[in-house]
Amino acid sequence: MESRSRSVGTLIWILLFFAFAACVVAVLLQGAMVYRSVSGVVDREFGVHTALSYVQSRVRSGDVKGGVYVGDFGGCSALYCIESSDDGDYATVIYCYDGALRELYCESGMEFTPDAGEVLLKIDSASFSETAGGLILFTCADGDSTGSVYLSTRTQGGAA
Repeated sequence: MESRSRSVGTLIWILLFFAFAACVVAVLLQGAMVYRSVSGVVDREFGVHTALSYVQSRVRSGDVKGGVYVGDFGGCSALYCIESSDDGDYATVIYCYDGALRELYCESGMEFTPDAGEVLLKIDSASFSETAGGLILFTCADGDSTGSVYLSTRTQGGAA
């Protein structure tokens, strides 16, 4: 009789082990599905969020009155950030051309074509515009993701 109860006890422990193992596998599979979903969202929205953050940083770094303004660069909507030094004025031009957010650093007044800028990030489109209140509206899109942000320099006088 003791041998039979020992066999039943061992069988119960084996069944509990397999039930525990099945629960662990189920939790791991569910975690993998959640990870895949989150990683897909991050991949789709990476370009838009990165572009928004980059442009915000550039506007904040050009925090002088009249140092940041919206203009046209070779038929593209562009953001100009002007820096003054002892050697003269230099402009950083940020714009979207040929499926990429680009940046061109040059001496103010120099003429370049839009393909001269360095590619920062692959995105489908981007545009800059000034609002009536002096804010800069930056809008960009990449695939199904779109984003926009209103920007202003912290100095008095707004963007211009």
